[in-house]
Amino acid sequence: MSLVKLPILAPGLKSRIARHGPLLFTLFCGALAAAPLFSNTGFLMTRGGGDSPFLLLRLHQLLAALSAGEFPARWMPDAAYGYGFPFFSYYAALPYYLAALLRAYGFSYVTALKLTQLGALLAAAAGLYAWARVLPPEGWSRPRALLAAAAYSF
Repeated sequence: MSLVKLPILAPGLKSRIARHGPLLFTLFCGALAAAPLFSNTGFLMTRGGGDSPFLLLRLHQLLAALSAGEFPARWMPDAAYGYGFPFFSYYAALPYYLAALLRAYGFSYVTALKLTQLGALLAAAAGLYAWARVLPPEGWSRPRALLAAAAYSF
């Protein structure tokens, strides 16, 4: 009776895992770090309070400015007790634009902000891994870079 050797992995799969495995691991670490964010209906990234009400207000005001035809939005029309405030002229607005895009696709305000925060965590984990791999003089080894990305994520 002859034993047939079954390959554990498909021929090209092993090289693809070796090439993309570290990136997938860092994205997994980022998603795992963001898991508590999606475990409740409120916010957790700002410890349940803190900036959370202001994130909602800023997103709402950005959408109000965009719907009034202002692009790029600079002014929060209802801030400062109705006098308005040039928030988007002085603070980074890209996360709010991403959340506004998600809101335009039908997500709720809270879900749009949570997905934006998830995207930031995933980009940070992947970015730190890539940065650690090219650190001078010859870059960190793959395990050290993975450990650095995991530590940064958590």
